[in-house]
Amino acid sequence: MSEQSIEAKNELERKLLAAINGDLALPAHGQRTNIFSEQDHRPAFYTWLSVGDAAKIASIDLGVMDNRGDESKPTVWHTHFTTVGVVLNPVQRIELLVQYLTGTARVQAPANDSAMSSYYVLLSYQFLRQRLSLRYDSFRVHDLDGGPSTSEHGDAETAAYLIEIGLRQRIAVEYVWMHSHRDATGSLNPTPSGWQLSYRIRY
Repeated sequence: MSEQSIEAKNELERKLLAAINGDLALPAHGQRTNIFSEQDHRPAFYTWLSVGDAAKIASIDLGVMDNRGDESKPTVWHTHFTTVGVVLNPVQRIELLVQYLTGTARVQAPANDSAMSSYYVLLSYQFLRQRLSLRYDSFRVHDLDGGPSTSEHGDAETAAYLIEIGLRQRIAVEYVWMHSHRDATGSLNPTPSGWQLSYRIRY
């Protein structure tokens, strides 16, 4: 599996697994909620299955996460996500990644039950120690309980150029075109488009 495929899988796992001390924005302006707060002492369920051919021309991944949250406990969220991803290397130096995620997040109070789905398609061409990538992302959030609307939708296009320097360093230049809309606030494109320049060193 290529480094880019591994990075995509790690990115998904970071999204699926909550982080201690992390938080997320709520639809109400200026309000946030903790990602990780142990309240019901129930162990979560998480599994990941990968299948591919020996020549590494194609592989498929399936992941499921359920935190088994007890909604009868105050502030406890019950979240469930399923994801499937495909990695294709049809010809040398070209790689195609497609990944889809769907799930729900429910809480007894306040009313913020939501269904979520997202997918992305990424096409990369690698030559020597350089890589050119194009990516399309789309997401949808649907309100489930009729409370304050959590509905939101959007998409993005990304163009990126990366170059490896030696064994441990990488420089990347990216531009992202963002389009999103949040129903509760009428906010259009709360996250603007823009450039990103990054430098990474591995040790």
